[in-house]
Amino acid sequence: MNQSAVEVNPRNEDGRTPLHLACWLGHLHTVEILLGHNGIDANVVANNGDTPLHEAVRSSCRRNNELVSLLLNQDSVNLEIVNKEYRTPLLEAVSDGHLGIMQRLIARGANVNVVEHGGNNCLHLALKRENNFHSEVEHMTMLDQVSFHIVCDYVCVCVCVCVCVCVHLCVCVCVCVCVCVCICASVCV
Repeated sequence: MNQSAVEVNPRNEDGRTPLHLACWLGHLHTVEILLGHNGIDANVVANNGDTPLHEAVRSSCRRNNELVSLLLNQDSVNLEIVNKEYRTPLLEAVSDGHLGIMQRLIARGANVNVVEHGGNNCLHLALKRENNFHSEVEHMTMLDQVSFHIVCDYVCVCVCVCVCVCVHLCVCVCVCVCVCVCICASVCV
């Protein structure tokens, strides 16, 4: 079959393309084939504002980490497209507790300060999760401290008290409390 004759971006009544549906349903092989097509638009926006990346992030399939990685390998993929709820893929990942996806999006340069329709940014959404983040691959016992550091910074509250006895002797005690308790000691000290 001649690839140029195949229309890969047709929309259904919801404005979703085959790439949207393949990402939402977790069809990894189909996503690979579609992304390999010259005419594919990885940033196509459905009626609700979602891109295929939004769909992959929210997908309930076990392979959503791999789907997101495939999309992030596309140079043209835009991380800052907001849907009708003013959520970027990063805000969706934080809201759903997808730690591995959050790390990938942040490493690729996603804006951690974007605010959704309700006025919430990554910090608000992370706090609402009550430290209930999960890895799509396995339950994490060790976090990648470098890539998660950005999110952790927003979740930490530090209080420092300094007492100066004289000009040359000051004692400072800093206490940091983080929602990300498991990495607080190594990141937030």
